[in-house]
Amino acid sequence: MLNGVPGHADVQVKAPAGAPRIVVRLRPDRLTQFGFRPVEVLEAIQTSYQGTVVAQTHRGNQVADVAVILDEKDRQDPEAIGSLLLRSPQGGILRLRELAEVYPTSGRFSILHEGGRRRQTVTCATSGRDVTRSWTRRGRRSKRG
Repeated sequence: MLNGVPGHADVQVKAPAGAPRIVVRLRPDRLTQFGFRPVEVLEAIQTSYQGTVVAQTHRGNQVADVAVILDEKDRQDPEAIGSLLLRSPQGGILRLRELAEVYPTSGRFSILHEGGRRRQTVTCATSGRDVTRSWTRRGRRSKRG
């Protein structure tokens, strides 16, 4: 619609960037070679970064979960996930990057909302005229300007 306004320049629709994420693509040939099962590798990654409840403790009437998770400082750098050490059933230790492709990418785009409605930002510069005139949705000058 703004492309139809006289004097428009540099019309842009601003979409929010996708959330950053790390992709871990397991390499079946390497998993088989070193005796790893895919589900065990994925569970190790999940436990390391999201935590897993492994037990419960009881004190009187209170029950507390005991969870295993990487130290916070080791979870701060998402690209360090490739350095995660994994132990094979035979006792060998390998880094995740030796069993999988690990690389950063962007995730789904987020949709901005305001007051329960979707919001989209559109910007437009002008060329050869001022911006004091307002335009209706159909591209005609309104009575205000």
